[in-house]
Parts: sequence; C-alpha cells; structure tokens
Amino acid sequence: MVQEKYSAVRSDIVKGAITLVVSFVLFQFRAVFFLFLIPLFLYGMRRSWEKTALVLLVLWTALFVQTMVLTAGIDVPGIDRKLLVLVDLSYPSFLLAGILGFFLLKGRALKRFLIVSVAAGCVSVPVILAVAANQSFTGLLREQIIAITELLRQPLSDSGSFESSLLMAQLDPQTMVETTKDLFFRFSLAAYCGSLVFGYAVARGIRARFLGESPVDVAAFRVPDRCIWGLLVVLPIVALDLFVDIGFWAYPFWNAATVLLLIYAFQGFGIIRYRMLRSPRLRRARFFLTVLFLMLLFLPGANIVALLAIPLLGVSELWVRYREV
Repeated sequence: MVQEKYSAVRSDIVKGAITLVVSFVLFQFRAVFFLFLIPLFLYGMRRSWEKTALVLLVLWTALFVQTMVLTAGIDVPGIDRKLLVLVDLSYPSFLLAGILGFFLLKGRALKRFLIVSVAAGCVSVPVILAVAANQSFTGLLREQIIAITELLRQPLSDSGSFESSLLMAQLDPQTMVETTKDLFFRFSLAAYCGSLVFGYAVARGIRARFLGESPVDVAAFRVPDRCIWGLLVVLPIVALDLFVDIGFWAYPFWNAATVLLLIYAFQGFGIIRYRMLRSPRLRRARFFLTVLFLMLLFLPGANIVALLAIPLLGVSELWVRYREV
C-alpha cells in the first residue's frame, strides 16, 4: 500500500514537472504562445483540480520571475516597473485563471468557457483602466504603432502608383492608432475565449488519439436555444455603433456578439459536417468544398459573406432541424 502511494505521488510529481517545463517552453514562442495551454489542459483532464491548481501556481511563479528578470534593465521615464510587469503578465495570468475556473466549474464545457470569459472580462476592466491612466505608457504604444505604420508606408511612397496612393491613405498613422485600439477593445475577450477553447479542443483530440477515447465531433455540437436571446440583445447595439459612435459602451457588446457568433459558427460547421457524413456525394466533394471556402475567405467582399454565412447557418437551426432530416 505504501509503495503504491509512493509511486502515485512520484508519478504526479514527474507528470506535473513535465507539464510545467513543456508549457513554459511553449510560452517562449510569443507568436504562438497560446500553445502553452495544451499541456495544462491535458494535465487537468487526468488530475484533480487541486493538483492542477498547484501546477498552474508554480507555472505562474516561473512566469513572474521571468518577467521580473526581463524588466530589470528597462528604464523608461514616466513608466513604473510594476506597470510593465502588470502588462506583460496580465494576459497569461487571465488564461491560467481561466483554466483553473474551467476545471472548478461543473457542467457543459461551453457553459464553463462562457462563465470564465465573462469573469475575465469583468476583472480585466480595472487592469485596462490602470494601464490607460499612464499617459507615458499609452504614448509609447502610440509611438510604436506609428513607427510600424511608417515602415509600411515607406515602400508605397517610393512606388508612386495609384494603388499605392490608395493604400497610403488607409495606412494613415493616426488612423492606424485608432484602428488598433478599436480592434483590441472589440475583440480581446473573443480572442481570450477562443484561445481557451483552442487549447481545450487540441488537448481533447490528443487525449482521444492516445487513450482510444471518442474524439470531440463537431457534427454533434449544438448551441442551447436560449442563447439566441443573447444574440438578439447584443446585435442591435453593435449595429447602432456602426452608424452612431457610442464610445466605450459598445465594446462589451462587440465582444459578446463575436463570442456568440463564433459559437454559432461551430454549430454551422457541425451542420455541414453532419450533412457531409450522411451524403456520399458531399463526402466525396469535401476536399473541393474546403478549398472553395478557403478561397472565399481571401476574396474581398466574398469573405464577409462566407464568414457570416456559417454563423447564420447555425442560427437557422432554430427553425430548420438539419440533423433530423
């Protein structure tokens, strides 16, 4: 009995250490840092939430130490080092808290992801206000965006063509600053929720492949009917903001609308996959249809239609039961 208990403890320590190392290394690839969520989800699926919480705490401590080391030599007038640590560590902290919240909560995965995303959105407000209150930091961000915009404008100014002049007008530095700010505030929560869902989905796929479990099949994914009320509430506000600028108050509605549309897009893809599996003709044309959809995403005008058609297909299942035909 003692030997078995010792072996179980040693196994927990080894697997926890491997999870920590892999996640920490993946986080260093900042372009795809969200991949560090995958081993954490894998660990949490096999262990209790208490053990998962311990691994998350140790990883957060390692990230905190790394951030303190990286910011030690930075001296920017008007910007406190604490603010730099807060900015660098806030997003991964929210992601780690989201994982812990996911395993603490019970019920359907979709419900848990929505709860942790709403909680993250509420908690992030004081963090954003603290960062925005520092004029030196926001000024530094503005200067960086302007500098990047000028680098993009330089080759166009040398060209002198009509197309280049049109693109130059779109790449106005002040316009790019405002566009960057709007994109961040309108879609940051959706990106947060999407990162968590991506990590969970990949972890479930890996677990299913190696343990012989049933993988997650998007063809069986359904959105509860009551979610349509949320969409009906937020979409009119989003539409209003397109014509009348309602300022900061529009951002929560943009994020909520994006999250709900992504959820219905999953349902739309589920309908398509279901019909493909049921129809031999569609199954044989699957590759062609996939290529066609990807091509539409890169065609101006057509990409908007393609991106909206999938969520609308998911919404339409409220009235048309595609998977019961």
